[in-house]
Amino acid sequence: MEECDNNIISDLTITGGLADSYGGGMYLNYSDPILTDVTFSGNSASEGGGMYLNYSDPILTDVTFSGNNTNEWGFGISIWDGSLVTFTSSTILDKISIQNGGGAPILAQFINTILWAEIPIIIGEPSNLISLDFAFSNVSVEEIIITNPDLNISINLLEGNINADPQFTDPENGDFTLQSTSPCIDAGDPESELDPDGTIADMGAYYYHQTSGCTDPGASNYDPDAAIDDGSCCVELWGECYNIEETTSINLPISGLTGEIPPDIGNLTNLTHLNLYNNQLTGSIPPEIGNLTNLTELNLSYNQLTSEIPSEIGNLTNLEWLNLYNNQLTGVIPPEIWELTNLTRLILQYNQLTGEIPPEIGNLTNLTFLGLGNNQLSGEIPSEIGNLTSLTSLSLYGNQLTGSIPSSIGNLTNLTWLNLSNNQLTGDIPQEVCNLIESNNLEINNILYGNNLTNTCD
Repeated sequence: MEECDNNIISDLTITGGLADSYGGGMYLNYSDPILTDVTFSGNSASEGGGMYLNYSDPILTDVTFSGNNTNEWGFGISIWDGSLVTFTSSTILDKISIQNGGGAPILAQFINTILWAEIPIIIGEPSNLISLDFAFSNVSVEEIIITNPDLNISINLLEGNINADPQFTDPENGDFTLQSTSPCIDAGDPESELDPDGTIADMGAYYYHQTSGCTDPGASNYDPDAAIDDGSCCVELWGECYNIEETTSINLPISGLTGEIPPDIGNLTNLTHLNLYNNQLTGSIPPEIGNLTNLTELNLSYNQLTSEIPSEIGNLTNLEWLNLYNNQLTGVIPPEIWELTNLTRLILQYNQLTGEIPPEIGNLTNLTFLGLGNNQLSGEIPSEIGNLTSLTSLSLYGNQLTGSIPSSIGNLTNLTWLNLSNNQLTGDIPQEVCNLIESNNLEINNILYGNNLTNTCD
């Protein structure tokens, strides 16, 4: 092409070109074409096997150079005097030769481009300025050969450049598309036009189409082929798929639910309220429940749950309301529960829980309701229970508690309900407790009945 301005060339493959001198694929002299989606491959010339340009300012976008051959300067592209060439979103696997024979300066710009030849650029001995600008491109600048570094050469590494294997799909067979793990994906200039899939521009001539879908392996609708999460990830529970990101509350009381609580419920990490009250749920409470660290309310009461309360429930540090009333839970109360200091209601009545009530119960100073009745708890009532001064209801009836009533219960001046009946408590009712019974109009029979206590409150 001689003295051609602004010619537009697109959607073309130039291959098999042969020139005895310059530009086996394309020869540009005083020409400024615009090339888009053009592939140069298998061309040959004495100089510039794919392209030769002199005093030309081409704009190349989505252009590929590979397998072009020459026996002199520059296997793929030869750039000479007075040229300003811009490569955008291109893939160059051939070497580039840049020579200035004394004419006007040369400027080559590389944007969103992959240069992946063993030697990407060879710069001959210029007698005038040669300037190279790289931005958001994949290039090994260290491999650029400068025959005389003392001459007027400027190499400008702007922002966003990398030097990494682009991970072409099958370069030996001419497939320069990117694999899904390529570092060039979404690595182009974020201010550039988006790729057709709506993502940030990739480097190179062939963008990687990122399919959207659920990318969370823990979701019921996980799509292993999806590269972009579309926010659809959900967990299927009892016939409905709950969105992982958007679901903050599950409220299914008296809903006829059967079977075990699916462990996948632990993937709904944004849950704050989980209410499965009064169903026919069986089996154990899954330890994955401990993943729901945003929970403030957990109500599994009136089901048929068995086995021990999982220690992972101690992960629920935001929990304010824990209700496991009327199940068939066994074993000791996990010590982790006594560290849940945000609890205001702890309801574990009507189970088969064993072991002692530890002194650490005194940590739960925000409790207003404590229900441990109708279990198989043993040992003495710890004096630290008197720390729970916010309590309005205290139910320890129907256990195997022994020893005396601690006088510290008299500290619980907000109580409106106190039931210690049907245990094995002995001794006198402390005067502090008598005063509390009188001042708060509590029912003394709920203390005396089923115990071996001496009523000193008359």
